[in-house]
Amino acid sequence: MRIVVIADDPAAVRANRFALRYAEEFRVVATLDGRGPVRARIAELQPDVVLVNEMRQRTNVVARILEVRRVAPDCRVLLLTSRTDARAVADAVEAGADLVVHSGRPPGALAALLGAPVAERAPRPAGDAALRLVGPHSVSAARTSA
Repeated sequence: MRIVVIADDPAAVRANRFALRYAEEFRVVATLDGRGPVRARIAELQPDVVLVNEMRQRTNVVARILEVRRVAPDCRVLLLTSRTDARAVADAVEAGADLVVHSGRPPGALAALLGAPVAERAPRPAGDAALRLVGPHSVSAARTSA
């Protein structure tokens, strides 16, 4: 599976690559700076998965997810964040994130989480979300189908 990582912090990119280093089925094809538009590169790459990292500006997270959804509607979007407040999670899911996951998960768990949303290619109606706020070792929210 082809993965694009979006982040505004090089340390986050390194952490993502470290977490995926033994998962042969995943290949990071690009890392994009989340501080600015990513639409053109996402449209060009058409990845299977886009991994969005928490960013300093919350509006950048939502804007990047919306961009991905516009140009690559069939890819899966996973947000890694330490923010598990209901508003932050709801904003990400409403923008189009398939999964919102606490960034405190063990590195090895990332590959399993990336595989889960990609494996089921079910259509996703807009705006449907099931929110579950949980601890740092579980999924925080997931888009659901009706």
